[in-house]
Amino acid sequence: MIHSTIQMNVSVFSRQLQSKVIVKIISSMTKRLAFITGITGQDGSYLAEQLIEKGYKVHGFSRRSSNHKNLTRIQHILNTVTIHTGDMTDSASLRNTLTSIWQPDEYDRFEIYNLAAQSHVHESFSMPEYTAQVDALAPLYIMEWMRNQKGLQKIRFYQASTSELYGKVAESPQNENTPFYPRSPYSVAKLYAYWIVRNYRESYNLFAVNGILFNHESPRRGDLFTQGLLIVSQNSMHIGLSETIVRVIVYLL
Repeated sequence: MIHSTIQMNVSVFSRQLQSKVIVKIISSMTKRLAFITGITGQDGSYLAEQLIEKGYKVHGFSRRSSNHKNLTRIQHILNTVTIHTGDMTDSASLRNTLTSIWQPDEYDRFEIYNLAAQSHVHESFSMPEYTAQVDALAPLYIMEWMRNQKGLQKIRFYQASTSELYGKVAESPQNENTPFYPRSPYSVAKLYAYWIVRNYRESYNLFAVNGILFNHESPRRGDLFTQGLLIVSQNSMHIGLSETIVRVIVYLL
């Protein structure tokens, strides 16, 4: 009985190992390319790590910055990714970068992840035009490039959307059928992006999808978001700074 159980366990383990080996072989045979806007952010850095592990050739898109901290989240993988400098408001830099890396005869799949955004709701009221350019028009620039490419069937586009689309919520919890009611320039811009993705998918048969993201935390999330501000405030109080100084620190952030 014990011998049979051991044999069965070994057999199960062998099948699992065999499946993993097959997956690795298939992955090595399939040449996949990924382009991540917002690669220096929380989600972009984690996504880049995962795709590298899966054998993808990863390219990232990042604004030029004099602040070295801009690359902090991807410092450990800089030798395995290719970073392109550009701006989401500059359609030419987006098109030129995409064209330079996409070789339809060389790769079996090209996955584009648009994670870049002006994502601060409060700031979107003070810079509504910039927010619209980055959050609404940039996805359009990418899909316009897509639909004119050779090997279009190999290209897939993911647009990071937001729960801010729901705004003044009609129901809780929300789902894909909950009506949208955006209440900021940020969420209105994201709503345009959401619908233009659907429109281009239906009009041009693109592989283009939206992902509606709710708040999600990690050690890599920026300090300027609400949870980060709360942590900064709590830590500052803990080391003995006065409430007035803490308020100044939070304001400056």
